[in-house]
Formats: sequence, structure tokens, C-alpha cells
Amino acid sequence: DELAGHAGLSRRQLERLFQRYLGCPPTRYYLDLRLQRARQLLLQTDMPITDVAIACGFVSPPHFTKCYHDRYGRSPSDERRRRAERLLQDGPGAGAAASAGIAGIGGFPASAQGLKPSAQQAAATPPLAPATRRRD
Repeated sequence: DELAGHAGLSRRQLERLFQRYLGCPPTRYYLDLRLQRARQLLLQTDMPITDVAIACGFVSPPHFTKCYHDRYGRSPSDERRRRAERLLQDGPGAGAAASAGIAGIGGFPASAQGLKPSAQQAAATPPLAPATRRRD
């Protein structure tokens, strides 16, 4: 409702536009964004899974784990385990994103996006700001 209000649309109009152009409702799109960010943090940092869940806006680690498993077919801890195995196979210096086959958001390399590798920096990442409509 808040996003629709900022866009000057009704909730239903916004849902129709998301469905038409993105193929999913706004809530699903936002969930997917949060899960993509969580996956980046899992693969590119050593943040505890609980901290990743909280940093990506999930209210509890079990809810995060369920959503993550539904989306990616494995739990966050399995994802971390696979990352560790790949790093051992590839040796030191191999990037987690490269070994995991992740290009980053929008297809750009993670390094070109200024991703924050440390837990302190990731926790300092602000949440997505609501869209605003210019009033001329």
C-alpha cells in the first residue's frame, strides 16, 4: 500500500503493472530481491546465517531458511558448505562468486557493484528506500 501510494496508484493497479511487466506480484519481487542479496552475502562473506537473515529483512532464521530453500532448492547452511567445498577445490584466491557461477545483481560482476565483504559493512547497508514520485 505504501509503495502504491508513493507511485500515485492504487494497490491493485500496482499489482497489475508488476504482473504485466515483471511476471509476479510486488511482494514476490521484493522477496526475490531479498533472497538474491542473501545469496550474495552467503557466498561472498563469512557473516553468520542469522545475521544474513536479519540484514535481508527476514524476521527469523527459520523463515529465512524456508524461503531460501523454496527459491534455491537448498538451505543456507548447505549453500555455505558447497561454497567451502568449492573454495577448497579451487584453492586460495579463487573468488566465491566466480566459483559459484554468480554474476551479481543485474548480470554485472559482484566486484563491479561495490559489494561489501565484511559483516560490519554488510550490516551498515541501508534497506531499500521506497520509490518516490516527482511532483512538478
